[in-house]
Amino acid sequence: ETLEFLTLKPGYWRTGPFSDTLLECDNSWACLGGNNTATQCKEGYSAAYCSICAPGYFRYGSASCAKCNLTKLNLSIGFALVALALVCFILVVCYIEKIEHKIHKFISGSTRNRVKILVSFSQIMFSLPAVFVV
Repeated sequence: ETLEFLTLKPGYWRTGPFSDTLLECDNSWACLGGNNTATQCKEGYSAAYCSICAPGYFRYGSASCAKCNLTKLNLSIGFALVALALVCFILVVCYIEKIEHKIHKFISGSTRNRVKILVSFSQIMFSLPAVFVV
């Protein structure tokens, strides 16, 4: 039997079908073993020791690879959420402006004059005891 047909145990990797160097994988779950060096890595893993994420996969955690599921549906949902957030922001800004307008309207005009009269009256009333030494 030649090196080409040598079957590796899971958790081991080698550089090619004729290599006699067997290397233990750091991520033993990613190295499937077997005798086909083209398919010795678990789906989503590639390169030496099956330690790099394959195209279409991303690394999460210290050594795991997960499939990228960025589909048109996910993009559509993302755009819809951004649009919804923008609409909510605009509504909040309009509501705040409406409240500010009401407050300004309340404070201005006759209400402002009433407050001035009340403050003046209070100042006079609190100074009376000092004037008459009560």
